[in-house]
Formats: sequence, structure tokens, C-alpha cells
Amino acid sequence: MARQPLPKKYLNRARSIANPTGWTAPKLKELIGACAAASAHVEMQFSLLMGSMLGIENAASVAVFCSIRNSRARREALEAAARHVLDGNTEPLFKAIMKEYSEVDSFRNDIVHGIWGQVEGVDDAVIWLSTENYAVWLINAYHEQKAPKEPPGEKWLRYCHLWKLSEIGDVVRRLNGLQDAIGNLHGYLRYRDQPAGKNALDRLQKAPFILSTP
Repeated sequence: MARQPLPKKYLNRARSIANPTGWTAPKLKELIGACAAASAHVEMQFSLLMGSMLGIENAASVAVFCSIRNSRARREALEAAARHVLDGNTEPLFKAIMKEYSEVDSFRNDIVHGIWGQVEGVDDAVIWLSTENYAVWLINAYHEQKAPKEPPGEKWLRYCHLWKLSEIGDVVRRLNGLQDAIGNLHGYLRYRDQPAGKNALDRLQKAPFILSTP
């Protein structure tokens, strides 16, 4: 799923960065938007889950969770609450959720905050590089006006990666599955003694990443 180093076979093809053209551009923009939207729903479901674990489902609990901007701090807050609330049945499910979140959120961050480009003739993948590397690239270009220029191909190999559109789509699907799983855990904790809670637990246990957890 992760991006791959840019293959050397593409070095002699026309390339563009920061303003990809061609038919892949609309699809890429659609995927980036879907990734950002799905991520927002994941964070919203986490805020509800925090309230259900604390036993204070109200606007204040949501506001406090949403005020924590750092994703690592959010994870630590959720894990601290879970240690005191979850039992032997729900704790493994929560840990599987947090493991999936930790992995997929890294991809989400790269997708939403990366710089994109395109290789001529490659319709199923796009170029990706970090904002930091792109900024460094531009700064170096300023200085190279008076210094020997580095071979262009070497720059591309140093900074750029290739990311398949289908794999970016997989990240979006995982985020959507994650928000469903978090919502089902929240639903179970809220309605655990009712049919709705049992149904939520059943759906959670059937989540693909839960089923694949050892």
C-alpha cells in the first residue's frame, strides 16, 4: 500500500510536479478529498467513544477531546480511558482499532499533506513527495542559478515516489471501515444491555481488520 521509489525507467519521460495534468488529476483530487472527509469522521467517532468510555456523553466531553490537536495525545487519552473501562471482551477490539488507526493515519497524513505530480503515460499512479522535500528542492534550484546543476534525473530519484491510485483508494476504504468500527464500539458501550448494543458488537467483530487480527 505504501508509496514506492520512483522507478528509473520513468526518468526520460515528461514529468510535472505540483500541478498534475491529464485524466488522473480529477481522480487524484477526488481521492484526496475523500481521504480528508473520512478522516474527519474517524475523529468525530473517537470523540463520541471517549464520552461513552468516560460515562459523560455530552457536549463538554466532545469539546475537551476535540481540543486535543495532537494525534498522539489523542491516542494516549483514549488508551488511558480504555484501561479503566474496557473488559476482557472489548479491550482486544479497542487495541485492534488503535493499531489500525495508527497505521492508516500515517498514510492519511502523507496523502493530505503531500505534493503530487505525474509521469507522462502513467495513468494508474501518481508522483508523491513530501512538502519538506519539495521546499528544499525549490530552495536548491534558487542557489543552482550560480552553481553547477545537479542532473535532473538524480533529483527525481532522490525526492520522488510513485503511488498507485488504487492504493490511495485502499486508504480511503480503510478509513471508512475504521469509522464504522469506532462507531460500533461506541454503540456497544452505550447500549450494551440492549439489542442495539449486541448488534453493534456483532458488526464490530466482523470488521475485516478485526477478523485479520491474530
